[in-house]
Amino acid sequence: MRAGRLRTRLVYQTPATVDGGGGASHDEWTDAFGLWARLRPLKGDETVDAGPQVRASADHEVTCRHDPRIDSTGRFRIAGTDRTLAISAVADWETRGTELTVRCHETPKGA
Repeated sequence: MRAGRLRTRLVYQTPATVDGGGGASHDEWTDAFGLWARLRPLKGDETVDAGPQVRASADHEVTCRHDPRIDSTGRFRIAGTDRTLAISAVADWETRGTELTVRCHETPKGA
């Protein structure tokens, strides 16, 4: 893998259950580690809901160096932005342990 192709800084986040007091708990995303990756948009859609609301979605492919900590329970945040990418699949296509291809779906802001 050529390092020059890894131009986008991503932050891998993991879910953590936080005690909200009074016996209630909720999930929060915590930063686990940063990495350089190639981010490639695959497709985008817009859906018109009832009323004047338009919902946009986008699928991306992330290519990065192999890291066993990356799995489908986490998500990526594009560093310096509030954009997040939910991971739907992680594959080591060459099975050499050098490169991962990760399919992601961009989540709406605030999700």
